[in-house]
Amino acid sequence: MSDAHGADGPAPGAQRFVVADLGGARFGLEVQRVREVFPLPACARVPHAPSWVLGAIVRGGRLLTIVDLARFFELPDPAQPTVCVHLDDAELSLAWAVAGVEVVEERHTVRSADPRVSLPDPGFVTASLLTPRFDFHRLDVPRVLAGVRETF
Repeated sequence: MSDAHGADGPAPGAQRFVVADLGGARFGLEVQRVREVFPLPACARVPHAPSWVLGAIVRGGRLLTIVDLARFFELPDPAQPTVCVHLDDAELSLAWAVAGVEVVEERHTVRSADPRVSLPDPGFVTASLLTPRFDFHRLDVPRVLAGVRETF
């Protein structure tokens, strides 16, 4: 499929982001950090877990914890999650539940000088980027995972 520049697919070596829609904001992470994206299934409840843990499922023979990323970030108007972004992480078997996702190429973004995001830990965001259709905040994935690990 051709893009606006007439090339087929992404440019060689181009950075791509999976951008997660959380309703009140969008957050991106490098596509290579994502193992898979799949519809949000019914989850088994995890006793005594924080409210942002939706539950657990078995996927690919492994127990996978499902985290509502909007609730974890304490966003004021979160959208109903419908999709899971399974992270490729050696230590945590985790998927973020989000309202939707799309892939964005870095060459279609510009850096925003005025990041407008309020999170419990502002260090979760490394940059704010603009596309022709929306803006998003690039996540420091290791720091977010450390935050999940510390509070769960």
